[in-house]
Amino acid sequence: MAQSQLYFKRAQISCLPEVTVDTQVTPPTIASLFLARDITVTFDGGNFDPNYHMGSVLNDEETPGPLSMTMSYEVDVKGSGDAGDVAVELDDVWKSCGLSVTAAVGVSHTYRRVSTFAAAGGDPAQSYSFALLLDGNEIAMRGCFSNPEFTFAQADVCKARITTMGAPPASTTIYTTQALLVSAYQTTRAIAFRGATCSLFGVTPVGITNFSLNLNNNLQMGPDVNEPDGFYGARIVPGGRPTGTLEAEFPAFATKDWIEHQRLGTSGAVTTGAVGATDNAVNIDMNECQLRPISLTNRNDIAAATYNFAGGSVSTSLENTAGDDFEMTFT
Repeated sequence: MAQSQLYFKRAQISCLPEVTVDTQVTPPTIASLFLARDITVTFDGGNFDPNYHMGSVLNDEETPGPLSMTMSYEVDVKGSGDAGDVAVELDDVWKSCGLSVTAAVGVSHTYRRVSTFAAAGGDPAQSYSFALLLDGNEIAMRGCFSNPEFTFAQADVCKARITTMGAPPASTTIYTTQALLVSAYQTTRAIAFRGATCSLFGVTPVGITNFSLNLNNNLQMGPDVNEPDGFYGARIVPGGRPTGTLEAEFPAFATKDWIEHQRLGTSGAVTTGAVGATDNAVNIDMNECQLRPISLTNRNDIAAATYNFAGGSVSTSLENTAGDDFEMTFT
């Protein structure tokens, strides 16, 4: 008898805040669903090879080692349709990336990199359960945290690739049956990257084609021999530095000397400006960053460049200001 096939078109993905850190929340709820595509799940673990000398050229069986999980998926970076009063569908996903949210009633929702060690995941007040519902089945993860890589391109929509790490469920099987949920997704459309006011250190370059940004969260699994699979969950270990690129035409010296700007290490801001329409617009700001080496290239016989930059705070206090190196606002 042929095996029944599972269809990824009949997949759903869920994110729920955990009531107790590193303890799976189950089952997924309709409100926890969010739209994603190109989903992959990797079971990360190695086996121990005994490599015995036993009078044979054959190998003995291996012993399974610790097991962790990584889920990767692409999402559209878009608003809720009511920016001042309703959080975006990816609210908990962004929080799992170590971001805190501030709501301005009737105006906006703003996500910033948190500045304290605990809130960044070192000793988390909040962890997250993720689940992939695949055509009547469920693959679950607990104790999860994430990292986003944003890509806003001139010929595409504003989107991000999210990588989520976590541990297998502690007291249930990883793979089980779970019916698909009646969906209630937000209906806002993906945002095309055009009509922006994108700028680099206060200058608006000509011919911008691409903006990318990686938060570079330092995701690590926490080992624990008291856990059945060897890990208590994932953590965001402080120290990751956001990096990004802006691709645009390269100007004449009289317009801007970007090379000297990079040599001096001058700090400045990079921003996409508000992209989209009211209640479905996004703006990403790096308020404090520095240029890294610039790559000059030939774009259809026009001088162009990839401007590389890295975030950092000018503050030298123990708690740097949240949002210095990353801020994402939905209006």
